[in-house]
Amino acid sequence: MGGDAAYPDDHGFALSPWTTCEPNIAGVVIRGDVALAMGQVTLEDTKGTRVTVDKSFGFVRGKDGTLRMEIGNLGFPTGQALIDWLNVVQEPFNLSYVSQD
Repeated sequence: MGGDAAYPDDHGFALSPWTTCEPNIAGVVIRGDVALAMGQVTLEDTKGTRVTVDKSFGFVRGKDGTLRMEIGNLGFPTGQALIDWLNVVQEPFNLSYVSQD
């Protein structure tokens, strides 16, 4: 969504200057044409700052056989992870998006 005027608050996770990505997948569930995956991803930017985030993905295989990501969720396991993330992506922090669930 990053860069799409219809989503002005999304600056694009993938557009940040990541140099490495280390996934640690906790589990995958596959049911027919749907796959769900959860785990953590450690990213490193061009300055050497490392950030670990919780990730959830949902994929659906279309009738043409193409696998498409339909759901992607990002969470922060600690407050420091959130601070590190904000320092790297340099996005404004909007407290209205914070959930205490």
